[in-house]
Amino acid sequence: MKLKEFKRRLKEENQAINLELSETVKNQKINTIDEEYLKTYSVVKTNKKTLTLLRFTSIFACLILFVFCVGVIFAGKTTTSALGLTSYIMEINPSICITTDKDDKVVNLCALNADANSIVTADDLSNIEGADFDHCINKLVGVIKNEGYFDNYFKPIKLFAISDNKNLRDKRLKHFEKVMKQNINEFGLELTFENHSLEMDDFKDKLGFEENYNNLDDMDEFFRNRSRRYLPPQEVVV
Repeated sequence: MKLKEFKRRLKEENQAINLELSETVKNQKINTIDEEYLKTYSVVKTNKKTLTLLRFTSIFACLILFVFCVGVIFAGKTTTSALGLTSYIMEINPSICITTDKDDKVVNLCALNADANSIVTADDLSNIEGADFDHCINKLVGVIKNEGYFDNYFKPIKLFAISDNKNLRDKRLKHFEKVMKQNINEFGLELTFENHSLEMDDFKDKLGFEENYNNLDDMDEFFRNRSRRYLPPQEVVV
């Protein structure tokens, strides 16, 4: 028998074979992917998402806490200098202190020696609290001129300033000199000035008291209650 004829008969015999499959075999589900693997993969994937969410939530919570803490710290610092007080001192012969708030409105005007008592109690300055600093200087220089303190005066006028904010202090000290020059020039006087920034210890010495103040803003009530007239150190009352 030729090979070709043999292959044909073999094919016919195979087609004639009819194997009957059982119901169990017919109904058996064939999975292309292991279901246990899918379940495990699903659980792992869900856990990863949960962990990622927890990590993000933790990081976000830490960030909020950090921002809150920084805010509290800076809020505390802001509170310390919220009033923005500045104290100015002019020394001619009468020595006078002017204290203003953050808007440079006068909080207090007071004499630092006996010669200044008649100046700070002059009628032109009777209601100076709440006025602009520039207006106060204009009135003050006018009273000093009328009192004769600029007559035959050739020494430098010493100007001082102190504030809890160093940048504000320096800025206002320059403005102090500018306003003083403008008012002095209006009287046809040619005087020079010396500018000095003050620290708290030096400022206390000039005011003549030893109270335990660390910041100028802490002295707000002190200035609002301080008498205009010069008081010897032992008589100064807060």
